[in-house]
Amino acid sequence: MVEEIEKKPVFFYGEGSSEARYIKDVLMKALYPQHMSSAFFILQDPVPHNGKNSPTQLLQQAVDKCKENTLAQCWCLFDGDGDHHDWKEFWKIYDECEHQTRITLVFQNSCWELWLALHLQEITSPLNESQLISILQKSVEFRGYTKGKVKFKILKDKNQFNIATFRSTTLQNSLTVKHHIQTETNPVTTMSELAKWFKNNFTPTF
Repeated sequence: MVEEIEKKPVFFYGEGSSEARYIKDVLMKALYPQHMSSAFFILQDPVPHNGKNSPTQLLQQAVDKCKENTLAQCWCLFDGDGDHHDWKEFWKIYDECEHQTRITLVFQNSCWELWLALHLQEITSPLNESQLISILQKSVEFRGYTKGKVKFKILKDKNQFNIATFRSTTLQNSLTVKHHIQTETNPVTTMSELAKWFKNNFTPTF
């Protein structure tokens, strides 16, 4: 008799609605719908914006989930901008956490739009949110872009997805997420880690 493997539930906690919609509409539905038949993971719908979305609050939700479920794996996605970031408390919670191996941090600075802009071009200089949004809105590919909108053809294109992943990896430069958070590196996004996790564990549609 073959022993049945208990699937690991995977939870996603994002600082804004954009991240949740991207994970659900692009990664889970468009690029990797076969996650539904995975023998190892059960992907949960990303937690919607609920007013508890600072990096510290997201991390605490992930810690609580790991305590509640011994198989749970969690992803926390957050930005470097914002005046509500209590990094001292964040690192206190993180350093005291017994479940670090089951919690993956995804950091982008200055904001989420950096990941989207990397589908268009290399970015090596610090840019703020308004500058990144301007890059998107001036492009043909992201025409009409507004916060939270992810229904753009380019985001579901194999080549551009791989290019954005490569550019994200280059910005990270083999350094840890913790290093980039603590040094407030700008520009940087570690979305490539989530992209590669999906790519390694699920069969893509492309």
